Amino acid sequence: MKASGIANCPARRLALSATVCAVLACSGRIPPPPRDVDTGLDASTDVVVTGSCAQQPVPNDSDAGVTVMFGVPHGFICGDRFMASVQLVNRTGMDVNVLDITIGSTVTRAAGGRCYGAGESSWTPDVTTVPAGTTRVVLSAQGGRFCCIGSPCSLLLLCSRRWDVTITTNVGVFRACADSDIDYGGCTVLCTPDGGT
Repeated sequence: MKASGIANCPARRLALSATVCAVLACSGRIPPPPRDVDTGLDASTDVVVTGSCAQQPVPNDSDAGVTVMFGVPHGFICGDRFMASVQLVNRTGMDVNVLDITIGSTVTRAAGGRCYGAGESSWTPDVTTVPAGTTRVVLSAQGGRFCCIGSPCSLLLLCSRRWDVTITTNVGVFRACADSDIDYGGCTVLCTPDGGT
């Protein structure tokens, strides 16, 4: 695990504890970022749409005895790499096997220009078995950089996204969500044709 990832966790940009910040340090796996999809949300003034995680939370506790905790930085700046942490709490009497993890996003607010959401992206779990009665970080994700499409972003572009995670296990499918803001204002980091930087 590279220690340099911790430098990407200044307190002014994250609403995560130092422990979670350390867990988010670079895992050495940098998959391509999810492809951006045109959500049609374009605003020269602030536009808020319903559907943020705070407005419409996903119940993350199930009768199966499994809870998913999903953390992303509260704020990103254009050029930052996407980061997320997924924990699974197993209160069942058996091992829970993590088969697949997907993360996707939708735009919940646009201010100062066009905002794009990311399609779903599949991630390989860092931990595939969570023993009964334990909690494990099953994914410490670090992905592609946030970037501008085609040309530099407008000076005051701010986009809010709802991030959704889905974990498929041997005892069921579990979901959680989180919200974050991405400040693209005046950014000159351009996306490559494959969606990354």
